Amino acid sequence: MFNLHATSHIQDRWQTLTKKNNLGIKENYERIKEAISLLKYSREYLSNDEKPYLFGNLDDLRKGVELLSEIDFLESYVDELKKDSGIFDTHKNSEKFVSSQENIIVRNVEYLRAGLTFLLDYFDKTTKNEKNLDAITIKLPELNSFDDLNKISNELKKAIELPIIDAGIDKSKTEIISADRGSIWLNVALGTIGAVKLIAGIVWAASVIRKKRAEAKIFEEHAKTLELKNDALKDIINAQKIQVKNILNAEAQAIASEHYDHTDPETIKRLELSISTTSDLIDRGVKILPTGNSNDSLKELFPDYDKLNLIQSTIKQIRNE
Repeated sequence: MFNLHATSHIQDRWQTLTKKNNLGIKENYERIKEAISLLKYSREYLSNDEKPYLFGNLDDLRKGVELLSEIDFLESYVDELKKDSGIFDTHKNSEKFVSSQENIIVRNVEYLRAGLTFLLDYFDKTTKNEKNLDAITIKLPELNSFDDLNKISNELKKAIELPIIDAGIDKSKTEIISADRGSIWLNVALGTIGAVKLIAGIVWAASVIRKKRAEAKIFEEHAKTLELKNDALKDIINAQKIQVKNILNAEAQAIASEHYDHTDPETIKRLELSISTTSDLIDRGVKILPTGNSNDSLKELFPDYDKLNLIQSTIKQIRNE
């Protein structure tokens, strides 16, 4: 059974801190789900022992706590487990603890398991109507004015809506179906799995372009330290720009070949604009992902935003450069 006090305490803390720190369940859903599966231990009472409580499964328990350490609204529980419970003072999978440590372990793990299980269940129930939709979810950057909102709206239209219209995928659409609290996440129905895969291709290509632009910038800065003549420096900078432009064109061509039934120059130009716009959005903190109910094979078509510096193009020629 759930500990109702723990459940209420974590829910209240989540509601307060999501407003303060701009966090949300969606952003931490998979991390929380994995952590809950690890927050388990065995416990045995040993009479006539200075440390009468023998805990097992500490390896997984530590992993679960570490996963939650990156979530701000759980800081007090995680800090107490890390600093005062003793489970991080050993590398063993089982260890004995005194009564005060046993109380800290049991109390905090119980709070975390019960409260977070409730939050995930609450989140699943409130989004159940979206489970069967072919949709994406978009994390917006920080917005301070209606001008910011209007700008991001126009950029998302270029990045998502226009390429779907251009592709002419039967029964595809873009329809905002909901928005989440905490960080601003828009849930957008696209109508078909084909449209979701098209957006995945654009987001992946945009991440590649973002990485290539960053590499070009680093190379340019390095070239400036070599005391080259102005003409030579300009040639290097222009060569970098041409390389990125060619990669952008190649990515657009590849996406059009896979998802469109036409690859005329105007279509490619618009697709390049979509990729470039999406690249800028990602640079500003935007995340575009399939909805949480999507299967693993679909999720793999989208980049891992924690490892964008490692992303590789799906085009073999570019990947091997």
